[in-house]
Amino acid sequence: DWVYLGSCDIVEWTIHGLWSVTDDFQDLRRHYCRTFDWRPEADKVLSLDDVPQRLTTLNIHLSANFKNDIEYWDYEWCSHGYFMRTKRNNRRFRNAMEYFTFTLNRFDDLKIMRKMRGLVPTNNEYLAKSKWQAFVKKFRHAPVTHKLVLYRPKKETITVEPYQMEFCFNLQNESIDCAEAGMRIPIPTKTPFRQFYFPSSYSFYDYVVLRLLVTRDVTLKLRINELTPSREHIYTALHYLNDRMHHAKAFKEQVLTDNRQEEIFASFER
Repeated sequence: DWVYLGSCDIVEWTIHGLWSVTDDFQDLRRHYCRTFDWRPEADKVLSLDDVPQRLTTLNIHLSANFKNDIEYWDYEWCSHGYFMRTKRNNRRFRNAMEYFTFTLNRFDDLKIMRKMRGLVPTNNEYLAKSKWQAFVKKFRHAPVTHKLVLYRPKKETITVEPYQMEFCFNLQNESIDCAEAGMRIPIPTKTPFRQFYFPSSYSFYDYVVLRLLVTRDVTLKLRINELTPSREHIYTALHYLNDRMHHAKAFKEQVLTDNRQEEIFASFER
């Protein structure tokens, strides 16, 4: 979803969320949590007091699909934590605070930032694959790592940018192998690579994408239409395209669901 500009200045590992193993009803649960108001008040996030304050700095409301932070946190709790069950089919978490606190504790158990001490972010060079392998080997079980492919000539992947790691835990809160836990491991996460990009910061900036189109017409000689960036910086073009898609999706969602547009139209009529 569309990312707010102020959320991308500093690179650090944050918490995407805590979920149960994916099943066939996951999309249905998300639909009910977004569409219907069926839970009692005690099973909702009604204020930020229902969320650990520190978690709000590690899991940031990035989506334009939610009107405010409370709506976002309630959706996270409803779609992921509310339906979790124990082996005896009892509710795994009694309330949102218990679920979010559990999430924060599992993140702390991983000690990611401490393990990163030998992995120094840099904007000016690509890092060897061996450095990433040394980093993930510090965990009891290697995470499932999602990577953006930056450079892949022919059939070999050369450069990637890791952007998400997934860890799995059993009901005793112990780290376990995600494949053994029944997680569906995406094939691209297993793709070998030579080097990776690990920048010290991210930022949005305005730029124009151009491509030089050569024509045989001597009267034209050269027509500037669109400039394709070099393969060494293909990630710039990919992020540009992703930004466009994110903005288009968010705009469509807002036009279809944001009730504030009715107020705007009404003000013009008055």
